[in-house]
Amino acid sequence: MVTVQVDIESQYVKPVLGWLWGAQNGGFFYGFELGWQFPSNNKTKIKTSQDFTGNPDYDQLIDDIKEVADLIGKSSVPNVGLIKTGWFF
Repeated sequence: MVTVQVDIESQYVKPVLGWLWGAQNGGFFYGFELGWQFPSNNKTKIKTSQDFTGNPDYDQLIDDIKEVADLIGKSSVPNVGLIKTGWFF
């Protein structure tokens, strides 16, 4: 049995559009925002409990895992902030 650990690291750029209301000269504010996260600099690290390099089944397994992890790390996703609260000073 082989245990596999996958670490996916990505940086994101997230443009948003939203609205704030409540505080004019300081105080509580409320708001919402809608945006989209675009990944960049995707890095995938795969660690296994045992190394069977050279075994065709093992090599195929690692290739399949890397392909799926890269797909996840490169996927863009929506970002919705329905309730945003805070305090302006």
